[in-house]
Amino acid sequence: MEQIIFTDTHAHIHSFKTVNDTNTAISEAKANGVHRIIAIGTDYEDSKNAVNLAEKHTNIYATVGVHPSYANRYSHNDFNKFIELASNKKVIAIGECGLDFYHDDNPSKEVQVKTLLDMIELSTQLKKPLVIHSRNSTADILDVLKSELSMHNNIGGIFHCYDGSLEMLDLLETYNFYISFAGNVTFKNATNLHIALEKVPLDRLLIETDSPYLAPVPVRGKPNSPKNIIHTANFISDKRNIALSELSQILENNFQRLFRI
Repeated sequence: MEQIIFTDTHAHIHSFKTVNDTNTAISEAKANGVHRIIAIGTDYEDSKNAVNLAEKHTNIYATVGVHPSYANRYSHNDFNKFIELASNKKVIAIGECGLDFYHDDNPSKEVQVKTLLDMIELSTQLKKPLVIHSRNSTADILDVLKSELSMHNNIGGIFHCYDGSLEMLDLLETYNFYISFAGNVTFKNATNLHIALEKVPLDRLLIETDSPYLAPVPVRGKPNSPKNIIHTANFISDKRNIALSELSQILENNFQRLFRI
């Protein structure tokens, strides 16, 4: 029987309420075929916590970055300490970073863009892919990425928690980007995501939980955990009409192509 294994490419398990919650999530994930989890940093302190967790577990890796909603917590003077932290061998990507214009109280566009540019520079210097967060910002994020990555098109990255913007698909091959679907793709009313799912090339596909957020059907509304990635995988397997075992291998190949772990 073919082994079916998955990587949760985006989870915030290091920021769960208690250490016991985190440890339980890790053990339950392993028992449910999730053999690798990427703990995602959202500011410097959170990134340190992600790295610390990754160092304690062979099957957990980390990213280091500044979420656009927290761009006010970053200044260019912090760049060197991010370089040092991101140089850790368990850090496989830079992010999450990007642009988010959904909330009125988010930092200004100018502050978000400046922070994103530094994260791209960090990615370029360390030759580690980007994890991009984009919400209500498709045109702007694409403008920044096209401008910056045209000089560094081998770095690549992930559009995390893909929002269904078809314009993003144009960057996949040229700039070595991948699309990661979260649990919201399973929502009945997520028509735009269902349409996009049919259009994303299989060799550019990844999945995530974004734990503890966006729990998929049939556990929607509950705190999410990496073990639940199987529900998203089953949904995609059905929509793309491919066996779950085949999808598992496709996702693993894609992950290795980007990260080479």
